This record gives sequence, C-alpha cells and structure tokens, in this order.
Amino acid sequence: MPRPDGRRPDAARPVTIIRNFIRHAEGSVLIQVGETRVVCTASVEERVPPFLRDTGQGWVTAVAIEALAMTLNNLFLFIPGRDEVVFPVATSQWDPDGSGSTWWSGAYVLAVTPQGVTVRGRVTHGDAQEYWSEQVRRSLYIGDVLYTVSNGFVVANNLDTLAEVARVPL
Repeated sequence: MPRPDGRRPDAARPVTIIRNFIRHAEGSVLIQVGETRVVCTASVEERVPPFLRDTGQGWVTAVAIEALAMTLNNLFLFIPGRDEVVFPVATSQWDPDGSGSTWWSGAYVLAVTPQGVTVRGRVTHGDAQEYWSEQVRRSLYIGDVLYTVSNGFVVANNLDTLAEVARVPL
C-alpha cells in the first residue's frame, strides 16, 4: 500500500538539517524529517551552579517544549473578529541551581495583527510533574468565554481578560 507522501514501504523519510536557523542564538538548527520539524537552539553563559564553582567543571542545561499542535494542526483555534489564535503547549525545564524541574501545560493565546504577533496570555491546566496528562486537547469559544479541554480539566476563561471563570475536573 502506498504511503500518503508517495514513499515506498521500506523507504525512510527525507531528512533536512539547516544550521544557524535562528539568527539571535549562539547555535541553532532546524531538523526536518518528512513533515516533522524540530528547532533546537543553544546559548552560552559564563557561570555554573554554586556547587560547581571553582571545580573546573562545566554545566549543560536544557529546556524542552512539546506542542501537540506541531503534529495535530486541528488543535489550533482561530477566533475571527478578534484575530486571536489559541494553541496547546507543554513545557519542562530542569533548573541548573539544583532546585528541581519546572513543569507547565496549558494553552497560549496570541493576538495576530498586520504589525505582528503578541502573546496575550496563557491558560494553565497543569504545573506538576504529571503535566503530560493535562495537555490541552481542544479549545473552543462560546460568546466571550474561551474553553480549553485536557484529560484533567475543562477550564473557562474570559476572552477579554483571560481571567479564569471556572475549572471543572474531569
């Protein structure tokens, strides 16, 4: 059976790597495997956590951002008349000071105008280690209320202020 992209069953997806993809990062790369795209960036700081000072050792830290909308484009919500876009995001970051990890999942609300894109705010669904189970799966609006749905909650926010109106556990 032919694949949707026309590849033979035993053929690998094409791979493209573009270095220096982000102009303002010390290092960056865009990796594309078929229709999947990942952007990786690196920055440099001349410091280490307190427990490594004067040891001659270095430190590497990482931030991972997983957006379901990267692979499921029906997760984007465009609100006509308001020129706003809502999409799900989940993040994790290990803090270099040794204090542990930071987790967050929810949705970002962006204003899109001819002048550019600005972040209006975000809607939180989870901020604990189980944030993966609380990723936003759907967004919708009725009147002036934005509803975001995850496996953990339905969260209602006022579209004008993004203040939380209600949170219903599932």
